[in-house]
Amino acid sequence: MELEGRRLHGDHFGAGEIGHVVFTNDGRPCRCGNRGCLETVASAGAILRAVRAAAGADPRSVLHDVARCDQPLDMDVVAAAYAEGDSAVREVVHEAGRGLGMAIATLVGTLNVQEIVIAGGVTRLGEPLLDITRQEVLARCLEALARNTRIEFSAIGADITALGAAAVLLHQELAIWPLKPQMAAPTLLRQAQWD
Repeated sequence: MELEGRRLHGDHFGAGEIGHVVFTNDGRPCRCGNRGCLETVASAGAILRAVRAAAGADPRSVLHDVARCDQPLDMDVVAAAYAEGDSAVREVVHEAGRGLGMAIATLVGTLNVQEIVIAGGVTRLGEPLLDITRQEVLARCLEALARNTRIEFSAIGADITALGAAAVLLHQELAIWPLKPQMAAPTLLRQAQWD
């Protein structure tokens, strides 16, 4: 996480770890031992599991047969079903976007960040997920803060974790920050590490 040009690590090096913040008390079990963590709703793995369950239970879903037969399911297939108007898929994606929006609204309201960059498998869902997330942020924090916050997907891709680690090492050892300005972001939601 970076704020005002400075990296924030936190006292125990967990700054920016919002995936394990509980946002619903009656939510799904999480691998961390809690229930209702953001990761249980808004990670790529959670979305795929929820789509498989929702589409498998809805015979009208374009993914019904895929979901029931345990055929491979990935975020590109989910994005295509969303674009086709599959209501089961749309509800899952909307829930993920609302969860992300709730978490981001807390960051915006607390830290007044101007840019949020989301990385990882969820980026395959494209603008629909971003739109839902942005709407939730607008609904949950001061409009003046939310309107001045840019929420985008990372352009870096699957290598983001390795590149981030290399950038931190270069900065610590050589006192340089190797990222180009358009690649750096004040807040990086570490979704790339979510399953």
